[in-house]
Amino acid sequence: MEAMPDGGHAPAPRQGWWGRHWKWVMAVILLGALGACGCLGAIFFGLGLGPLKDSAGAYAEAVAIARDNPLVQQELGAPIHPSFPRHASTSTLNGHTRTAFTLPLDGARANGTLHVKADEQAGQWVFLQLYVELEDGRILDLRPDQDATPDTEPAPLPGRGRDIEL
Repeated sequence: MEAMPDGGHAPAPRQGWWGRHWKWVMAVILLGALGACGCLGAIFFGLGLGPLKDSAGAYAEAVAIARDNPLVQQELGAPIHPSFPRHASTSTLNGHTRTAFTLPLDGARANGTLHVKADEQAGQWVFLQLYVELEDGRILDLRPDQDATPDTEPAPLPGRGRDIEL
C-alpha cells in the first residue's frame, strides 16, 4: 500500500451496494416467496374445504359410519383414515342444505372411496347415498336396511350452489 502524506494508509476500497446488502436482499426474497406460498396454500385449502364447511356434520357423521362399519373394516383393514376430498358440492336454499362429496379412505390393507350425498332435514343429516367403493369395483352400501346398490343421483336443488372439482 502507498503511504499517505500524514503517515497513514489509504482506506480499503468501499464495497458496492450488493456487497453491503446481499444478506438483507436474500432474506427479503426468501420471506416473500415463503409468504406467497403460504397465501396460495391458504387460498387453495379454503377453496377445497369451502363447500364442506356448511356440511361438516355430514362429513363427520359419514366418516364415523364408515370407520365403525365391520364390513368396511374387514375389507380395508383398521385403522381407516380419510384423505383430502376430491369432489365436494354443497347447495343451500331456504334453509335446506344438500351436500355431496367423495372422500378417499386409506385402510391398513386396502383403499376405497367414500361416496356421500345427504340432505339436512330438521337439523339431522339424511343420507341419500352413503357407500364405499373398493379398489376392485365392489360397493359396500353403508345405509341401514339397504341393498348393495346405491340410489341414483338426487335432483339438484334449484338456486345457487357451490361445486368445486379438486
